[in-house]
Amino acid sequence: MHSNYYVVLLTATIDPGPYAQQVVRNNPQVRQEDYRKSLEFWTEISDDRITGIVFCENSGADLGFLRAASRGSRIPIELISYQGNAAPVGVHYGYSELGIIDYAMKESVLLAHCEYFIKATGRLTFPRISRLLDTTDIRFDAIIDHRRKYRNESGYPLRSRTQLMLFSTDFYRKKMLDVRGEMIGGCSHIEEFIAEKICSLIGEHRISQRFLLECPASGVAGTNQDYHSLVIVSKNMLRAFLRRLLPSLWR
Repeated sequence: MHSNYYVVLLTATIDPGPYAQQVVRNNPQVRQEDYRKSLEFWTEISDDRITGIVFCENSGADLGFLRAASRGSRIPIELISYQGNAAPVGVHYGYSELGIIDYAMKESVLLAHCEYFIKATGRLTFPRISRLLDTTDIRFDAIIDHRRKYRNESGYPLRSRTQLMLFSTDFYRKKMLDVRGEMIGGCSHIEEFIAEKICSLIGEHRISQRFLLECPASGVAGTNQDYHSLVIVSKNMLRAFLRRLLPSLWR
C-alpha cells in the first residue's frame, strides 16, 4: 500500500518581542520549555511516514537547548533560527508565523527534498497525528481543518485551524509562498487569511477543508489556557462525535 511521507515543520517564536502583548504566554523561558517538550514528542513518534523535523524559530534565539532532544533521533532534525519577527501595523502574530514557513521553505534542506509537510505550531503536540495521517488521500495539495466564524467575528465566513496543516510542498511553493503581504490592510489574523486564500484555490486544486477525525492539540495555548482543561476536552469530544455523525457540519 502506498503511503505519503512527511517532514514536520515546527514554527517557533521563543521571544514574542513586538507581539508580546498579543499573547499571555510570552515569557521566553516558559516558551523555551514548551518547545523542548514538543520536539521530544515529535522525535519519539514511531511512524515511518514522518521522515524529518524542521524546527524554525524567528526571534534569533540560541537553539542550543534543543541539541540534547535532537541527539539520537531516528530521523534527521534541522534547527533554524533567524531574525524575522517584525510587526507591521494592523496585523496579528500570524503574519510572522507565515514568515517562518516562507523562510523554512527557502532555507531548509529537508523541506527541499520532501513531497509533503506537516506544519505544526511548535509549542504544541498532536498525539493522534498518526491516526490523522491514516485518513489522508494519497495525493493532495492541502488539508486544513476549518470552522465557521463565531458570532463576534466579522469578515470571511470560515476560519482555518492553523495549528496543524498539511501541504504538498509543490503546492505551497507555487500558491502560498510569500503571500503574507496580502494581510496588510486586509485580513489581520492568519486564521481568516488562510481560509479565504485556500477557498479561492479549491476548484483547481486537491484541497480538503475538513479533517476526517478529530486531532486535538496537547499543551498550553498562547492565552495560557490548558488544552487538557475540562472545557476544551469537552469541546473536542463533541467535535469528534459530530465529525463522525455529521461530517459536513462545521464546528
